[in-house]
Amino acid sequence: MNTRATLSKTLSLIREASHSGKADLVVFPETHIPGFPLWPALSAPIDNHSLFSLLASQSISINGPEIAAIKHSCAENNIWCHVGFNERAEGVSVGLLWNSAVLVDDRGVVRCHSRKLVPTFWEKLVWANGDGRGLRVVDGGSRVGRVGGLICGENTNPLG
Repeated sequence: MNTRATLSKTLSLIREASHSGKADLVVFPETHIPGFPLWPALSAPIDNHSLFSLLASQSISINGPEIAAIKHSCAENNIWCHVGFNERAEGVSVGLLWNSAVLVDDRGVVRCHSRKLVPTFWEKLVWANGDGRGLRVVDGGSRVGRVGGLICGENTNPLG
């Protein structure tokens, strides 16, 4: 639940993967930045207000400096990256969050931005439904092939 520290580690791992010469695509897990909110599965919503507030304050914007830093790192290190993040709405609400992911190519271009279609079970207490615009596969050429990504439960969603 520390965006700054998580981003720093993420950028370090992107560099490490690139410099190893063994990776063309680096993949980070669901809501990697700033972390996965497990607390709604463990206790009543009334007991989780402070944790949700922390998550909202540490969540990032698709157009914010954190995604910009990931794009720069991918370009600088000539590597593709897929990273999950807690996305906050820009200028709409301080508490509207999506379970999102972004695919960035080796030139630093966002090739796909997706929001989980339907949060499952208790996840509905944290995230809004996604919009489906990221349900596509992109051509990464001979280097990474065709790449797409579903977020967790979307793998069992017939519409996905």
